[in-house]
Amino acid sequence: MSKFDLLGMLLAGLLSASSASGGEIAGMVLDGETGSPLPGVAVYIPKLGVGTTSDTSGTFSLKGIPEGVYILRADMVGYRPQEIGVTVGREPVRIRITLYPEVYRMAEIVVTAPRGAEISLKSPAFVGRMEGRELRERAITLPDVLEGMAGVRVRKLGGLGDYATVSIRGSSSQQVRVYIDEVPLNDAFWGGVNLGNIPLGMFSRVEVYRGVIPMSFGGSGTGGVVRLVTPKLGTGGYGTVTSGSFGTIGAFFLTSRKSALFGGEYLRAENDYPFLDDNGTRYNPEDDVWTRRYNNDFRSTSLLAKLFLTVKGAKLSLWDLFFRSRKGLPGAGNAQAKYARIGELRNLSGADVEMGLFRTKLFWSRYVSKFRDLYSEIGLGRQDNHNVTDVFGMRTSLRSAHGDLYWNALFEGKLERFVPSDRVRRTQFLASVRKSVSFGLEGTYMRDRLELTASLRWDLMWNVRRSDYRMGVLRPIPEERKAYRFTGSRLGLRFSPVSCLHIKANLGRYFRAPSFYELFGDTGPVIGNTKLRPERGTNLDVGFVFGTKWLRRAEVAFYHNVLRDGITFVQHSQFTSRPENVGKASITGMEVSWKVALGRLRWEGHGSYQRARNLSELYGGIYRGKQLPNRPTWTVHGRWSTNFDKFGIFYEADYTSGNYHDLYNKFPIPERFIQNIGISFTLRPFRLELEVKNLTDRQVADVWGYPLPGRSYYIRLSAGGWTCRNGGKR
Repeated sequence: MSKFDLLGMLLAGLLSASSASGGEIAGMVLDGETGSPLPGVAVYIPKLGVGTTSDTSGTFSLKGIPEGVYILRADMVGYRPQEIGVTVGREPVRIRITLYPEVYRMAEIVVTAPRGAEISLKSPAFVGRMEGRELRERAITLPDVLEGMAGVRVRKLGGLGDYATVSIRGSSSQQVRVYIDEVPLNDAFWGGVNLGNIPLGMFSRVEVYRGVIPMSFGGSGTGGVVRLVTPKLGTGGYGTVTSGSFGTIGAFFLTSRKSALFGGEYLRAENDYPFLDDNGTRYNPEDDVWTRRYNNDFRSTSLLAKLFLTVKGAKLSLWDLFFRSRKGLPGAGNAQAKYARIGELRNLSGADVEMGLFRTKLFWSRYVSKFRDLYSEIGLGRQDNHNVTDVFGMRTSLRSAHGDLYWNALFEGKLERFVPSDRVRRTQFLASVRKSVSFGLEGTYMRDRLELTASLRWDLMWNVRRSDYRMGVLRPIPEERKAYRFTGSRLGLRFSPVSCLHIKANLGRYFRAPSFYELFGDTGPVIGNTKLRPERGTNLDVGFVFGTKWLRRAEVAFYHNVLRDGITFVQHSQFTSRPENVGKASITGMEVSWKVALGRLRWEGHGSYQRARNLSELYGGIYRGKQLPNRPTWTVHGRWSTNFDKFGIFYEADYTSGNYHDLYNKFPIPERFIQNIGISFTLRPFRLELEVKNLTDRQVADVWGYPLPGRSYYIRLSAGGWTCRNGGKR
């Protein structure tokens, strides 16, 4: 029996199980300001004492209602209640409910209710979130945020603005999908996403989906999802000024009204921090000397604009996000480059159109990189490369509901163009192109205590390449074509025997095609490999989420991922690496996370154990049974904080051990224990924060030869932003 037959039987069974006698009221709840679906809204009939809550797509259904005239009420803390008269007969009643935010004023503090925690609890997926003031007060950069989330490890090559990638449950960075709202940042060229130059101030919420990729995002991958959410319209305004060690200066502002939003951010750092240079002899401390990083400066500018319109009953949202950065590339610590530079520009534009249950998103993104190494300090030979990647895309979704069964159909099409140029050799290349079409169908059966989700996704992909990496140089070649066809699937379950306990399980099958970066390299430290095969993986996880008054949230998850033809960057020399298919790999682990509140004291954190094993026969099986590099066995992170009316203090600690630089496990990464501490003073509308990072000045590196900063100091002054949608009064 095929997977299509199984899915059909499953959905048919759910459909038949959802039927009941009596009338039915079904519909969708929307945010009156943004037009977005509202999950977690209580929809009920007071006269009968029956009700339900809207799901993650904002839809709801009440069945078995006797014929008659009733008042239907929709309630959600933070929104004005809505009452609607309905007449129930033999035919189903379809309605749309619109709720508008309501502001409660208490001692000059504007408070709205938390909703994110409820959504993540009721989703079958294991989801971590950080939003609102919590997000702005805890971190300066996006990698800082992700390092404090369960199941996530960040790999950095240096200080502020330096290259940084994310791993979820032992995945590679290319296996993690990164989205701004619902627009993918992963493209055909890079595959992975550099998080080091993404402006944190432009986002009101960061979400991490561990192990599974919900079909609603589109795209496929074996790692998980990092979703960056831009602020909603009408959220007020706020601003921040930052200063700190190693020449760090930053400023951010955002202003938002009912139909328009605009924000900007500027950040710079010299990154001239001291480090211990081992002169390339890690086991000989006799020649170690203290020196400083140079040619490591960083500058970035970012702008965000959003506009909301209503045109003939359709809701139209237009937006644009622009960020540009320039920085030096110092290279390895024992052979620092003086002149190598890189400039990057990324622009994302989009339009969202929503009419009832139908939604269409059009988007365009452009990524431009300019890499100059005219003295052959980093790559192989002199380099002056100007590469442009354009992505044009469209996503269309259609939702419907029948009783407790909800459907979501998805279509996505993308065109990606990669145009490199070599200005040293004065070579202009023809574009390499990737076209892709995706179809998806998802069915969800939802009751108060049970949610079951099944989805199928079909992806077709066509590649046309016109360049290849040969003898250290990217060269034009005759046109080569290659097509991929994949089928992905997912099953998700949430069972809530009591209101404070949610048992979850997920099973998914995913794929990832090699990126142009992996296929062709960058003519710098990465050598391309055009023989790479697509990755295929199967992910399984099971666990539970539990919460009480003082134990706000406790989560335990077990996971097992099997990866076939996994792509890993193998270091071929001190300065270069090459991606290889390592064959088969197995990653098994356990995650624990918690949030505890005892009076004014808050304690939260996470810990994980992970066993990532290479099962391939690459190079005669010499790596079989070895631990995959840069996947630590043990990880623990904790944060203790307390807040009074005008004063707050926090302490953070992060520990990792059991990690290696290389596939053969010959070069271990020393265990690390990093501590941060900070205090804050509040005199509304201002807030002053002082923070010390790496309190004990530990000398650490994620990649051998690329030292991270030691002890550093930062001060932030914030103003406004007291409309807090996720935390209320603090």
